Amino acid sequence: MNITIEFILKASTIMDIVGPWKDSGHSDNTTEGGFKIENVKSYNYFSDCIDIHVGDDTYLYNVSDFYRIKIMRSE
Repeated sequence: MNITIEFILKASTIMDIVGPWKDSGHSDNTTEGGFKIENVKSYNYFSDCIDIHVGDDTYLYNVSDFYRIKIMRSE
């Protein structure tokens, strides 16, 4: 199964997040409407955060920074 997670940012936080997002090795794909993480191995959603596992890396995000988090699964 292939998992892609897309983050739609709140307008008030986009400028605060775009720099650290690029610094962590991700592409700035905000022109597509949000940030995407592809090839997600697994993820865990908690009441106020989501942790995402990609390869050997784990990313932890505060869900209050986002308008929407979209999780897409494909075979």
